Amino acid sequence: MKFRQYIILPALSLLAVATSCEQQEMPPAAENDGDVVEIIANIGEVDTRVAQVSDNVFSFERGDAIHVVGWYGDDKPWTDTPVKWWNDATSTYNGTRWVTDPYMRWQNGVTNHFVAWYPTTFADSGSDLTAVEFDLLTAPVRDVLWARKSQVREDGNNRLQLSFYHMMSRLDVCLKFKGQYQDVTDVVVLARMSKSATVNLVSYSEPYVFPIGKTSVTLTEKTAYASADYDYSTRDIVIPQDFSELHISFKYGNGQTANLPYKHNGDIDIFPNCHHNLILTVGTDRVTLDEVTVIPWDVREIEGGEAEE
Repeated sequence: MKFRQYIILPALSLLAVATSCEQQEMPPAAENDGDVVEIIANIGEVDTRVAQVSDNVFSFERGDAIHVVGWYGDDKPWTDTPVKWWNDATSTYNGTRWVTDPYMRWQNGVTNHFVAWYPTTFADSGSDLTAVEFDLLTAPVRDVLWARKSQVREDGNNRLQLSFYHMMSRLDVCLKFKGQYQDVTDVVVLARMSKSATVNLVSYSEPYVFPIGKTSVTLTEKTAYASADYDYSTRDIVIPQDFSELHISFKYGNGQTANLPYKHNGDIDIFPNCHHNLILTVGTDRVTLDEVTVIPWDVREIEGGEAEE
């Protein structure tokens, strides 16, 4: 990486989440519930999701669903046709805990492996999970989440702690306009980036996201949480990748227009599961970079829920 002006904060500790029981909302009782998997789900290092309640603060919502597949031992069921998962289920958040249907079960005495993703439509459990196709501009949900856990079931403990991870990246571009630009309107920020990728969901430590090509991608969401230090801020969820080119267009004064490119002298790395801030000054004939910061996407603790068998 040629660009080094990153500020990286340490990850927070995992959030312990509360348990409750509402039997009327649970699936029918299993005949033998002694080995039923109980999911405890948190996203990032704390409980977060894609519903934003304030800047960089997110929360679970009732009705959210994750897809979970599981296998045991050294087998790789995603190489089989059809796939032979030991567990294959959807788990839905009911406002207080996760309810899984059908039941998932532990295979005792061996290592149990689990992979989960949000939204459930991101991947088909019967497809090749090493090469899931993803198009950022057509995806119904851009903030795609992933978790993987391997463990041996302990006697009397059926709980599976799934700590989810934002597979994509958040990119904010903050602009400061010099004095010659008054009454700036109609700002458009384009980034030359990949808008599609293939994703390996079953890689062990993190999902591998492989960007495909590059094109001009508009950063579409004007942030409601812009600092008074900036004249304009925009944000978007983007695919993790290297990029070096931006283009900024806007109107100012009495309808005058300006179109200014920014070209970095190297690559700026956009990391998965991170929130990036690019702070730029727009001058008469050029755009200059003031600062780049990178922090973990999830920095605040929010109440979550857990599942019971």
